[in-house]
Amino acid sequence: MTPETAYREFRTALHQYLLRRIEDPQDVDDVLQDVFLRVTRHRDALARAREPLAWLHTVAKSALIDHQRR
Repeated sequence: MTPETAYREFRTALHQYLLRRIEDPQDVDDVLQDVFLRVTRHRDALARAREPLAWLHTVAKSALIDHQRR
């Protein structure tokens, strides 16, 4: 799976996941952008993932934690 395919298929699910955890919709968009920057940087790991959505949720959780620390 490529980052572009992941974006098309899972953007809405990840957006909803983040929206349930972050109050400000602008922050949700920022974190989602960070998620897909990380996905692009680690495209090889995404390609190897057996469960791409689960892998993306792990990346999103990490980005969310980083956001909350700021």
